[in-house]
Amino acid sequence: MRNFFNLVRMAVVLLSMIVAFNSLAQSGKLLSQKSFTVDKKIVAELNEDHPGSNYTDTFKLAEMSKITYQSDGYKIAGFLVRPTKPGKYPCLIYNRDGWDDTDALTELYVAKHLHEIARWGYVVVASQYRGADGSEGEDEFGGRDVNDVLNLIPLLGKIPEADTSRIGMYGWNRGGMMTFIALSKTKSIDAAIVSSGISNIFLYAAECVPMYEVMERLIPEYPADRINPFKERSLAFWPEKMGKKTPLLLLHGSCDKYIHPSHSVDTYEKLFKELYPVRLVILEGGDNKLSQHKEEVAWMMRNWLNKYVRDQKKFPPIIDLTR
Repeated sequence: MRNFFNLVRMAVVLLSMIVAFNSLAQSGKLLSQKSFTVDKKIVAELNEDHPGSNYTDTFKLAEMSKITYQSDGYKIAGFLVRPTKPGKYPCLIYNRDGWDDTDALTELYVAKHLHEIARWGYVVVASQYRGADGSEGEDEFGGRDVNDVLNLIPLLGKIPEADTSRIGMYGWNRGGMMTFIALSKTKSIDAAIVSSGISNIFLYAAECVPMYEVMERLIPEYPADRINPFKERSLAFWPEKMGKKTPLLLLHGSCDKYIHPSHSVDTYEKLFKELYPVRLVILEGGDNKLSQHKEEVAWMMRNWLNKYVRDQKKFPPIIDLTR
């Protein structure tokens, strides 16, 4: 009888392993996609804001779709924007700010911002993260939800226009934190950009006290453990894990009231000591969204992506000045 129960236990464990393996194997599978267009009123407003423009024709240059894909067995919502002109294009993974449905991506945001990047000649894909916009699972603010970002890499492999030998990543605020963690776990990203990124959760929570309540709700191990979960989400404590092959552009406004510029300054110093390929740009008077420097930021981002993702240029070697 004892042998019988042991066999049953072994069978249950084996079945659980098979189910888990199948879930992982299916990660990145594109489950659905539905194209959408921009409301005519929005087009009219954009034309008014940009004299001489014709956004009716502009939006024909790239197709926007709302997608659902699989990540660790969950159905996750996201967006896909790809040029309409036939061809193979480099890719960009965009990591959004916010948590749960707070600051979740909207069709309007995608049309105004991600569509522009697609018009540069990129297949752009973005996740809402688990727990947001109808996605299954729960947001962990930089925990296992980072897999929702990493699983966009195999998803891109299923997009005919996507050249997965050339992939970039761009994250903003919380999305910057997601980008840092993702870069510590994959070597598939050719270059990355982080704008106003969170690199030290301890500092961020101290500066924005209401975030304690959010993180207490989202981070599974917190507040039972008040140290390790924060360290695991803070590049400041593990710059050596970033590897040295992904050029990283750090952008931050000097007047950012939400995420102090010291996040990016400290990140630059720590990565530079690791001889990591990094550039830091502090934009004078810039707020959290760098709204005072839109054209300059767009130029820097496009140049960085074209140089290190599209054209696969090599970052100049960092010299160890301590020797």
